[in-house]
Amino acid sequence: MFTINNRGEIFMTKDKMVRSLRSSTICMSAILFVVLIFSVYYLLNTIMMDSIGQLEDRRVRENVERTRNSIAHDAANLASVAQDWAVWDDTYDFIENPNEYYIQNNLHEDGFLNMDLNLIPMC
Repeated sequence: MFTINNRGEIFMTKDKMVRSLRSSTICMSAILFVVLIFSVYYLLNTIMMDSIGQLEDRRVRENVERTRNSIAHDAANLASVAQDWAVWDDTYDFIENPNEYYIQNNLHEDGFLNMDLNLIPMC
């Protein structure tokens, strides 16, 4: 409440002043807390998102490089197998005149498994 002194000045009573001070403190604390939360969110978001983006880019590049190396390795192995089979006279004869003898003596399942092949096209 308010009181008026003998000179006509208006003053807040102590009870009203305490409530006003408490309300102001709570309000300012809440505002400061909200500002602090948004500041921390903004800083962490910019710093972390940049770091996460760089990490993802690096991982993608590493995975692409690993995939390229694996494909190159498989292609080199396949080229070697193709070269080995291409120079055989028996294979050349089989392409010209298919026969059961070649199939039984040269095309074994173990050979395909050892060379990591499922199919050998012969044209």
